[in-house]
Amino acid sequence: GLGVPTTASYILVATLLAPVIVELGAQQGLVIPLIAVHLFVFYFGVMADVTPPVGLATFAAAAISGEDPIATGMQGFTYSLRTLVLPFIWIFHPQLLLLDVRSWLELVVVVIGCTVASLLFAALTMGWFRVRTKWWEAALLALAVFTLFRPDFFMDRLYPEFRTEPPARLFAIAGRLPDDERLVLQIAGTNLEGEEIRKTVAVQLRERGPAPADDAAAAALGRKRVAEAGLTVSVLG
Repeated sequence: GLGVPTTASYILVATLLAPVIVELGAQQGLVIPLIAVHLFVFYFGVMADVTPPVGLATFAAAAISGEDPIATGMQGFTYSLRTLVLPFIWIFHPQLLLLDVRSWLELVVVVIGCTVASLLFAALTMGWFRVRTKWWEAALLALAVFTLFRPDFFMDRLYPEFRTEPPARLFAIAGRLPDDERLVLQIAGTNLEGEEIRKTVAVQLRERGPAPADDAAAAALGRKRVAEAGLTVSVLG
C-alpha cells in the first residue's frame, strides 16, 4: 500500500502482484479464480495501513495516544493476525465467493468449516482457548486449522481430485462432463528460452444437453463445448 489511498493501493497491487500469483498458481497446478486473487492482494494492500514500517493508521493512533509508533504498529500487527487468514480462504475455498458452488449443502459445509477454522485460528494466535493454551494444545489447534482450511491436502491422497487422461481423449471427456463443469488442463513443454515449463489452465464448460451415445458423438460435442469456452486446441500430426 505504501501509504497511498485505497483505490490507488488496489491499482498498484492488482497490477504488480495479481498476475504473479495467477502465474505461480498455474505453474504449481493450482487453479485460482481471478476475483479471489484480486481480493487477496487488495486485502493485504489495505493491511499496510496498520502494519509497520508503513502503518499510517498506527502512526496516527500513536500520535493521539502518545505511545511509541513502532510499538503501536507491532501491537496492531498482532491484532491483525486474527484476520490475515481470511484472504487464504478465498484462494482455497472460492465457494465463499459463490464460485463453483454445486449445491447448497456444499456451500453450508464450506461456510461452517471456514467459520470454525477462523475462530480456531484466532484462539491459536491469541494463545487462549477458554484458558491459556499449552504448547501441545497450540499444535493441535494449528493442525485443526490447517485441516479445516485445506481438507484436500489429505483427501486428495485418498481420492485424487483429478485423473490423468491422454490428450487424444480431450474432446471425448469434454463432451461427457456434466453441465457447468470445469475442465482442467495441464500443459507442459519447452518455451523459446529452452526452459521446461508446466502450466495449468481451467475453462468452464456450458450446458451439455443430452448425454452422447458413443465416443464419436462425445468428441464432436466436446469440441463444440471447448470452443464455446474460448479455448482453441490444435491437433498436430
